[in-house]
Order: sequence, then C-alpha cells, then structure tokens
Amino acid sequence: MKLQRRKHGLQKSNMFKTKGHQCGLPFLPQVHMLQLALTHRSVDSRIGRNYNRLEFLGDAFLGFLVDLALIKENVNIMNYLRNDLNSNKTAAKWARITQLSDLINSNIEFGASSKINADAFEAYLGCWAHRLLGEIEESKTRTESAELFDDWETVTRWFAQLVHSTLKQRKEAARYSWSLSDRQSTESLKAPITNHRRGPNLSLIHI
Repeated sequence: MKLQRRKHGLQKSNMFKTKGHQCGLPFLPQVHMLQLALTHRSVDSRIGRNYNRLEFLGDAFLGFLVDLALIKENVNIMNYLRNDLNSNKTAAKWARITQLSDLINSNIEFGASSKINADAFEAYLGCWAHRLLGEIEESKTRTESAELFDDWETVTRWFAQLVHSTLKQRKEAARYSWSLSDRQSTESLKAPITNHRRGPNLSLIHI
C-alpha cells in the first residue's frame, strides 16, 4: 500500500476554488473552516485547531444525507445500503474520488483507505452542516432565506449525485460478479468427474 505524508493543505484558497470545481466539490466560502476540516490533529492537537469537532458534526450530517439520497433513489434493502454508504470505507473512497484527500494537512503517513481520509470527508460535510445551521438561525429576511435554500440545494444535490454514481458502479460490479459466477457454474458442469486419489484430468477441462 502506498503511503503518503501531506503537509500542504489549503495554503492558498484559490487552489481549492479551482480544484473544488474540477472534482465536483461544492465551493464553501469559509476558507478558515475548510482549513480546519483538512487539518489532522498531528499538525495541531489543540481543541478547535483540527478537524475533530467538524468531523463529529459531519458524521451525523453524513447519515442524514445518505438516508435522504436513498429515499430519492427509491431502492430496496435500504438498511443494508445505509450501513454500507455510511461507513469509513465509503467516506474514504469519496474523499479520493473528489480529490479532497489530496488537500489533507497531516504530519503522519496514511494510505488511500485510511480513516484519515474518511474523517476529513466527514469534516468537510461538517463545514456545510455548520454553515446551514448558522443560516437557519440568521435567516430573518427573504434574501437570507433564499441563500439558505440555495446552499441546501447545492449540497444535497451534489451528495445525491455522489450516492447515485456509487450505487451505479456497485450495481455494475454486482452484475459482472453474477455473470462470472454463472460462467463458472457452466464450466463446472462441463468438467469431468474426477478420481480424488489421482486428481482431475486438466486436459479435459474446456475453458
């Protein structure tokens, strides 16, 4: 497994603006909060100086977004899919897909499937949860309410697309797996009955 140590993080806000739009991440204007969301505690272990608190909030928000996306997908086995999508493994994959993992600021080495990737993705969602909650409290005018609605549409639509793409890939993988299983079953029917003491005659098996 290839391990990486990353110390760059969000040194320039313009870097995230460009990269965020390229990889499909909704742009979040609070650069300081994004900096925290991408800072591992190995860089700064003090409370409020790393992504721990945002990750705690984002973990809850992730579960809500997954449930909302699954309802829109109109799928069966929702409990199984909820547990599968709302997991560190999937969150780490989403961090890599969106290239968010490339911006993590860490003083320790970690692999592609590391929980650090998952925590940073949840911390990014925590930034959005924090922003939306703040807008709810401050939405006294029609203009502020419109901004809240726009932000809500942005993050829920983006996440729904992420879930849809993931489910599509897994459905195709499952279809390939079943196809391979059927082919192996067919081939096993062609294979001759073997003498267990002598072993199979491999020259008679058609592949």
